[in-house]
Amino acid sequence: MPSEPIRVIAAAHRIRLTPEDTGDPRAVPVIISAPPPARHHNLFAIQPGGPYPTGGDSGFLLSDGSFATREEAARIAVDAGQVRPNDMHVIGSLYSEDLW
Repeated sequence: MPSEPIRVIAAAHRIRLTPEDTGDPRAVPVIISAPPPARHHNLFAIQPGGPYPTGGDSGFLLSDGSFATREEAARIAVDAGQVRPNDMHVIGSLYSEDLW
């Protein structure tokens, strides 16, 4: 049986926690997300004191549990039929407004 295509399922931030940054040897990078219709700005309420994502660390959670940048998620969403390229606010870069 063929597997389902990977889909974009939620806005997400990747937070690159490290033992050096936190002083805790157990620290690992984490993905913070919330289910639709949450947008990226809603995720800041989850972490009001930071740390905050920068650049490629603002993206999306995928159906396989992995993180994708806005650019990677745009390609995935188009391939999965979730959005048409010309309907995106910024062609080639996915925003939650493009999906929900």
